[in-house]
Amino acid sequence: MLKPDGLRSAIGDQYAAGFSRSVYSAAGISLMDATGTRADAYLHLLPLMTQGRVELPPDPTLRIELMGLQRRVRSGGRDVIDHRPGAHDDLSNAVALGAWSALQHAASNDNQCVVIYSEVSSEMERMLF
Repeated sequence: MLKPDGLRSAIGDQYAAGFSRSVYSAAGISLMDATGTRADAYLHLLPLMTQGRVELPPDPTLRIELMGLQRRVRSGGRDVIDHRPGAHDDLSNAVALGAWSALQHAASNDNQCVVIYSEVSSEMERMLF
């Protein structure tokens, strides 16, 4: 999906990192580690959403996943954001990582607009950050 658009790299979290890296590598795409955890990405997504700086696609799966996230504070005050047992967060995790990566890219590139295309519900939705 990335190669036709001329992209040679992607950003991913640590979930199944070795497997993911080998799959991407076999397709000729470099998979780079996200700069933080999944919880970090979710914590950065919330203000982007409340400030209207991110436009989410109207996807029911994404909505369910985002609304199902739970925030807990571990000892030492560290926030953990995760899905409920048995639930999924694949799509919401990808969106959060994409939004956070776009924010970091914009901060290091004079606030240029970043457009990310994502295949959601079998059609291409455009998300502006």
